[in-house]
Amino acid sequence: MKIAFGLASGVLVLVSATGSVIAQEFTAPRFEGLEQQQQIQQQNNLDAAQKRLQDERLRTLQPGPAGQPPGANAAASALRQSEIQDEIYRQQLRAEQDRQHVARENAITDTALPNRRIAKSSVLVVTDPVHYGLPSAPPGQYYARLNGRFVLVDSTSELVVKVLDPRPTDPTGDGPTRPLPRPQPPIPVAPPGSDTDP
Repeated sequence: MKIAFGLASGVLVLVSATGSVIAQEFTAPRFEGLEQQQQIQQQNNLDAAQKRLQDERLRTLQPGPAGQPPGANAAASALRQSEIQDEIYRQQLRAEQDRQHVARENAITDTALPNRRIAKSSVLVVTDPVHYGLPSAPPGQYYARLNGRFVLVDSTSELVVKVLDPRPTDPTGDGPTRPLPRPQPPIPVAPPGSDTDP
């Protein structure tokens, strides 16, 4: 029998050669390396903008063309500095909005967990609870792993009846994307020739 695979909204869809459809819940893998890259990129963008701001401030102290005194182009420089500061603010605001969006989506998903159905044949069912340090499931229930959380499922209805609190020893590779840490404030660049040693 041939099986075709499809993916839709957190459900693995299997279509047999006869046209029958089998749907199973699944948890997409979490890519921690990608999250780290995004965090590093956010920080690098902020630091680069801070360096441009520092360079612009230093430029106002340099003599202008044809011996013009320092500060001759102060108005134009002030405008450029304002634009760079606005860019820094937008980057910080966008990062915070992304954090709040991810946290909100995770909260919505966690709230919906008790309404999820996990079939006994699902790949999400925990077949070896001892391996994860879990006690035996209560009679008429079984464990499953959903959205990075261990849950208890009723054998009759196949509905999640309890979401277990996360533990430090729980796996992390199948959890949802976490909000990125807030970027550190951009590091001011010391003027050339300044002594930064203590």
